[in-house]
Amino acid sequence: MSNLKTQIQACKQCPLFCNMKVSPVAHEIIGEKVDILIVTYNTVKKSNDEAQEVLSTINKTLLTQILTDLGIGAAITFGVKCQPSGLAYRKADFLACDWVQKEVVALQPKKVIAAGLPRYTNVKFDLKTPMLNRLLSSTQLTKTFTLQLKGLFID
Repeated sequence: MSNLKTQIQACKQCPLFCNMKVSPVAHEIIGEKVDILIVTYNTVKKSNDEAQEVLSTINKTLLTQILTDLGIGAAITFGVKCQPSGLAYRKADFLACDWVQKEVVALQPKKVIAAGLPRYTNVKFDLKTPMLNRLLSSTQLTKTFTLQLKGLFID
């Protein structure tokens, strides 16, 4: 897995890598196993690049607590690993950034979740939710998300 992370951080497949001060942002692991892969379609920001983190401290703390309480390990990743050239990603950006498929193969999660609007991908998602920052900023949405996560693992 660390080899994949290194490959993502060294990526120069498209011109977006020029927008990064440090490097493209690779996945983060929460817990000791990867039961789920959460692919967030938030835009990579300068702070993500500088910290090399997908989630901010407060959102990561809340999500980690939810996952720990449920006994679920996870990896979180961006759908596109670099900051966009403008305000939003273009279709070409999504098509050039094929790392999510490689992360699914390498991490072998039991379930894959899209947080936000997935575009131009062949990844099959088991659950689609609003953006993580929106989910984790509302008590009601957080409760709903927790129940949805729990439901993914009930046989």
